[in-house]
Amino acid sequence: MPQPPPPFAPPWHTQFYRDLARVRNPWKGQELLSLWQSSETSRTRAGTEPRILGRDPSRAAHMDLVDRSSKFLSSRRGTTREIKDKSNGSIERSASNVQNGSRGPRNIYPISFVNRYYRNTTIPDSASTYIIEPMSDEFALTEVPPRWRAFTHPDGALYFFNYEKRIYTDAYICEKSTFSEIEAFMECMENLKKSHSVNLEGSEIECVLELEPRDQGGFRWCYYFVNTSKRVLFWLHKFDLSYEPDFKEVRGVTCTAHIKHWMDSKYWTHWEMFPHGRNVPPDAVLDLTAILSHGAIDRITSDEAVITYSAEELINMLDLIKGITNSSGDSSQARDETEGSHEHDTRNTHAVCIVARLMTTFTIHRFRNFYGQHGARLSRDQAIYGPTPRRTALIYVFSPLLFGAPEAHLCSLEKIWVDSVMSYPHWSHFMERLKIEWSDFLLPATVLLSANVGFLAIPSVDENSGRGAAQIFSRISMTASMGSIILSLLLTRQNGHHLRLRETAYKVVRFLKSRKYPALGMEALAITYSLPYGLMLWAIITFSIAFSFECFLKHEPVATAAVAIIWIIIAALVGWCVYVGWERNDSSSLAAKVLRLFGINRSVRFRVTDLSDRDVSTIV
Repeated sequence: MPQPPPPFAPPWHTQFYRDLARVRNPWKGQELLSLWQSSETSRTRAGTEPRILGRDPSRAAHMDLVDRSSKFLSSRRGTTREIKDKSNGSIERSASNVQNGSRGPRNIYPISFVNRYYRNTTIPDSASTYIIEPMSDEFALTEVPPRWRAFTHPDGALYFFNYEKRIYTDAYICEKSTFSEIEAFMECMENLKKSHSVNLEGSEIECVLELEPRDQGGFRWCYYFVNTSKRVLFWLHKFDLSYEPDFKEVRGVTCTAHIKHWMDSKYWTHWEMFPHGRNVPPDAVLDLTAILSHGAIDRITSDEAVITYSAEELINMLDLIKGITNSSGDSSQARDETEGSHEHDTRNTHAVCIVARLMTTFTIHRFRNFYGQHGARLSRDQAIYGPTPRRTALIYVFSPLLFGAPEAHLCSLEKIWVDSVMSYPHWSHFMERLKIEWSDFLLPATVLLSANVGFLAIPSVDENSGRGAAQIFSRISMTASMGSIILSLLLTRQNGHHLRLRETAYKVVRFLKSRKYPALGMEALAITYSLPYGLMLWAIITFSIAFSFECFLKHEPVATAAVAIIWIIIAALVGWCVYVGWERNDSSSLAAKVLRLFGINRSVRFRVTDLSDRDVSTIV
């Protein structure tokens, strides 16, 4: 499903301010006002003839500024903005290129995709009534205007195609008002092409017209052109990519060859949105087969592969592509330019849609990973914008208190969230491991809670009326056990039930961004995930201390000596287990190992809590 459109900002915003900064003296401001007033006079012409700004070459620069300033002043919400001129008060400007009779001026905006999946079109909630006439044997959409054909997308969406002018639209032109709007839009675009002295005739040129509803009524006119021979989108206006959501999320883009990957994704999105009457390109199938094959091998042989999906998923995709292309090869037909020649096979339409969707996915991933550029991302945990931020004091304080678990979880999260790019398979595996870990803490914490209750019930322990050291440490152990149980249940529910609400990569990214505090990064989230483990260990330690007080303060030499020997052996075994299970690095001194035990050195992690050593994931 295509991504939702961004909050609108006209693409002439930046250039408008640059040009406006050049016009500072009153004479130029007065000249701009005169030019604007002369252009407003042209709006009184009858019919729907477009008002093209900047036809006079001697005034092209000033008229271009007026045109772009008017586009900026018309906001996405349809409100009218004003600019205060120093000598002439407020001047109302609109971003229109056409005065369409009683409809008023219309604003024309270049776009890169249609807003099909977020229209929220409603259907009247009333009783369904329909009478089928006798001998009726056709149930087609009969209200389609002449020279237009209606098609149904494999997802179920209805769209229309003008086979004479090769124009696609999602607007419901079966309604007279909408059809009249589209007709005026088409006439305006024809006049724009004439004003720019460009010839866009030919079977390789396609146009998409979009009517975006305004809050106060009416529509904004949006469009883009497609050159199918060069596989690019183009426009008759300047198009600022900095407002495109999937472009602005990638920082540092400067190369035209890099932008071509973004353009490829938009081209294949166009194919996915309007698949009828097309044939699956053989070269695209070969490219897609090569991408899937290489990705599967990369995932099988490397733990740091950048490819998005698992090896099993890639192999399944490859099998589907082979089956689809084989079944659609015999049914694909050449596409003509005359009415009635757009007969198509439904299987071929679905094949085009599937190939286009996969090509869209992999081309946008190439764009995000700087494919073919200097400094390309070659592994999933490679930070191409520089090293990760330094640790704050918070992680250095809590990591020793929670026995290094926050440091371990933080390292895992930093492999998942690299350069604000999320590794969705890695995230899913990480959360599954955490849920298992939290569930495993419930049983020992419950048993330890019962042990503390029984320990406090011993008469010799309770002889000091609850003021002895053994009683105090036992109550601390009970409290820590209850805290571990409560947090384990709470986190399991939040990241189990609530995680189902974040089953897509896009929703997980929003979740991680909302938890990525500016000053702490992922540290607060890592500490939160470490609390059940840390409290569980503190409950065990404090219960052991309470038991030791009860044993060592009774002054029974034989029992005290026996317990002391056992404690020494257990402590030695625990220390040996920690030493053997520790990761090695260039520093092997005992002091360095002790510091790493408390999370001081981020390069070493406690293996019991590290959940990322054997994870294989990709960057989305």
